[in-house]
Amino acid sequence: MKKNVRYLVEAFMIVAMLCVVSGCSSINSSEDIGQSVTGVEDKQIIEQDDFSEMEETALNEEHNDTEKASSGEDLDAVEPNVADDDWYMKGNIYTDDKGNRLEVFFNDYGTLEFAINGLSLYFTAFDNFQQENNWKIYTCDDGTMIIYYPGEPAHLEISDGDYAGLYEAGGDKMR
Repeated sequence: MKKNVRYLVEAFMIVAMLCVVSGCSSINSSEDIGQSVTGVEDKQIIEQDDFSEMEETALNEEHNDTEKASSGEDLDAVEPNVADDDWYMKGNIYTDDKGNRLEVFFNDYGTLEFAINGLSLYFTAFDNFQQENNWKIYTCDDGTMIIYYPGEPAHLEISDGDYAGLYEAGGDKMR
C-alpha cells in the first residue's frame, strides 16, 4: 500500500510540474485540457488570419502605388527617359525672361560648353552629372551648377552668377 501511495504522490507531482510548465491553471476534468489545446489552436488561427490581413494590405498598397504612378498622381516617381540622355546634341537654344540666349555646344572630347549671348562661360564634361528624378545636374569647372529639366519644353537652370536663372528651350535649333 505504501508503494501505491508513493506512486500516486509521484504521479501527482509530475502532473503538477507539467501544469506549471504548460501554463495550465487547473486540471479538474478532461474538458479543461481540451479547452486549453483548443485555445492554443484558436490563437494560432487568429495569428495566421492577422498575418494574412497584413500581407493582403501590403499587396493592396503596392497595387495602389502602381496605379498612382501610372496615372500621374504620384509626380515624385519619374521614370528616366533614355531619349533625354543626349539632350545636349539636339542643339536647342534656350532663352530666359530677360532675353538672354543660352546655347549648348558638345565637342568630340566629351566637353559641354554653355555660351550665353555668344560668350562661352561654363565648361563641364558631358558625363560629369548627378541624376535626381529625371533631372541632370552638371557641375562646371568654376563650380557653377547647371540643371537640365527634360520635358516639352525642356529647361536649363544656372545656379549662380550674373546669368543665374531658368532658361526655356525655344523653337530655334543650332546649325
